[in-house]
Amino acid sequence: MAYKDKQKQKEASRRHYLKNKKKIIERTAKWKKNNPEAAKQHCKNYNNKESEEEGVTQAAFNKGKWRDANKEQNKIINKKWRDANKDEISAYNKKYYINKSNK
Repeated sequence: MAYKDKQKQKEASRRHYLKNKKKIIERTAKWKKNNPEAAKQHCKNYNNKESEEEGVTQAAFNKGKWRDANKEQNKIINKKWRDANKDEISAYNKKYYINKSNK
């Protein structure tokens, strides 16, 4: 199903994915399990390629989009991380901030 118009091709591809989503996810999981090195390289290549925004990698672009769309969820994740790493944060602050303010 080749289209000269890229937008129509993208829409047709999306419809096909949604129609066969379960089968595609199963096939992808099987491929990842059988080809761990190739899957790792694929992720590395995808995340390091240029995005729509100039000077930003695809991974950073996607993360920024997700953060903008999920502000409340992001706050919850950050709070959980801070709670889980309280000791390390405290030690870092003592090492780099508290000692320098006394001088």
